[in-house]
Amino acid sequence: MLKQSDVQGRMRLLRYGLIVVVVVTFVATLLAPYAFISNYKDDTGAKLSDSDNFNANIGDFLVPALIATAVALVLSLVIYFGYGYMLERTIATKKEEVAAAPAPKEGAG
Repeated sequence: MLKQSDVQGRMRLLRYGLIVVVVVTFVATLLAPYAFISNYKDDTGAKLSDSDNFNANIGDFLVPALIATAVALVLSLVIYFGYGYMLERTIATKKEEVAAAPAPKEGAG
C-alpha cells in the first residue's frame, strides 16, 4: 500500500520532470527554427545568413515558441492532476479493501 509520503515523493518527481519538459520545449521551439534557417542556402548556394536581406531574428520565433510552450504546459497540468487523482484513488481503494477485509479468526489452527 502506498504511504502518503510515497505519493508526495512521486508527485514532486513528476512535477520537476514536467517543469523540465516545459522549459526544454520553450528553448527548443525558440532556437530550432533559427538554427535551421541560419544554415539554409539559397539558389546560388550562398547561406541566407550571409546575405544582406536575411532578417530573421530569434524574436521572430517567439510567438510560435510561446504557443508550443503553452500547449506543453496544459498537457503537463493534465498529466500532473490526472496522475495525482489516480494515486489518491489508489490509496482510497486500498483503505477500503483493508477496512472490508474480515478480521483473522482467533484460535484457528
